[in-house]
Amino acid sequence: MQKGWANFTAKFRERGKIVRGSYREGHNVFTYYGRSWLSRLILWKTLSSTDLQFTDFRVRWLIFGAGYQTEDRSVLSVQDGRQINGGSYLWPLASSGFSFPTASSVKFSTVLATTDSIGGNLVSEVGLIVDRRPALSGTSATITSMGGVTTVSGLTGMTPLSVGRFLNVTNGSNPGWFRILTWQSDSIVTIDPLGAGTGTNWTESLYSADRTPPVVAYKSFEKMTKLSSFELEIEWELKF
Repeated sequence: MQKGWANFTAKFRERGKIVRGSYREGHNVFTYYGRSWLSRLILWKTLSSTDLQFTDFRVRWLIFGAGYQTEDRSVLSVQDGRQINGGSYLWPLASSGFSFPTASSVKFSTVLATTDSIGGNLVSEVGLIVDRRPALSGTSATITSMGGVTTVSGLTGMTPLSVGRFLNVTNGSNPGWFRILTWQSDSIVTIDPLGAGTGTNWTESLYSADRTPPVVAYKSFEKMTKLSSFELEIEWELKF
């Protein structure tokens, strides 16, 4: 195999040694969502004494799953998201795990330790997720519902990349986390109809208990079983 062919690798290590038969490698697919994200990194939205960007999303999380999907640009998220350590579906990518192997590539590396668990122990897919901190927030959301469509206005900073993420309405008659279904403008989105009610205080972010956040890149591979004696090592290189 030609050296440098793969941009994704996954493997188990036991006491530092690669577990026989655990090595997985290949190319990822960059999704339509990912291509939309990249396009918004290229230009400034406005130029002034303080330039305004189209998006401040950056690569921040991985999500693991146990499903199988064709590696296609239309992939939205992993098919069968699995919780990490019995909690969040989001695994953080630490800044110490980033490197620049060439002038035209960036690599993300991370390790799930022997003490880290994956729900059901199985993993066969992984997605790369962008996010920002702190979350967008505000105090002037207006929620209206008509014909089964729930619209939220009075927001700020919404973009097409908000679709698939969540609004957390924190007060009013129906507080909770509601998935953003469509983007209308910088200040208007539609959400899951279960979000109908009243409320003014809001944040826009990922929801750690969501199994299907949008992914910018996706990779599927032969199923692996994460045992407590194994470390899971992931390396993901994006080449430009």
